Amino acid sequence: MGFGGVTMTMIAGRAQLSKQIAVYHFKSTEEILLELVNLWGEIGRQVTVEHLASLFTADPTDKLVGMSDGMFIFLKRYPAFGKLTPVIFQAAQHFKAVAKIHDKTLHIGRERIRSFLKASSQYSKASEKELNGSVLGIHCLMYGAILYVIANNAWEETEQLRLATNSSIRSMVMGRDATKRIGHSSPTFVQVSK
Repeated sequence: MGFGGVTMTMIAGRAQLSKQIAVYHFKSTEEILLELVNLWGEIGRQVTVEHLASLFTADPTDKLVGMSDGMFIFLKRYPAFGKLTPVIFQAAQHFKAVAKIHDKTLHIGRERIRSFLKASSQYSKASEKELNGSVLGIHCLMYGAILYVIANNAWEETEQLRLATNSSIRSMVMGRDATKRIGHSSPTFVQVSK
């Protein structure tokens, strides 16, 4: 038995291959999972970078929205890989090799967000704490929308979610500017007790 009780026989059957061919190319289900995780990360980055390169804007907020669009384009072009996202998040908790690839992918995305925020006038003088909070918030917003589509099988709502996510990203960035003007460094959050 492999990851989550999946066997090589099950994988071979789903891929319409003989078990012998599957075992020839991969020694275990974990090896297949690692290959899929690598492809997930590489294809996701490639789609996002290609989309960003196609934009004719220097505006950092537009680039953040373009990054979000890249994630939705990935989901639309490669729904099977998109559906792997929650599996990869879970597998990263149990397999160090998966965690390494997962963490690298998240780090690259967050650094891209950070660079776009730093280039914006709204964040030019932000503290590291404020910047880190915004990077994490925007990244969670992007992944949250993608995971919502996958977990709820809400493929018909993808475009609506893309627009809502992008609007929220713009509001977060522009809201930072508004809070600076009225003298607040960040919104106040209420601590919820258990």
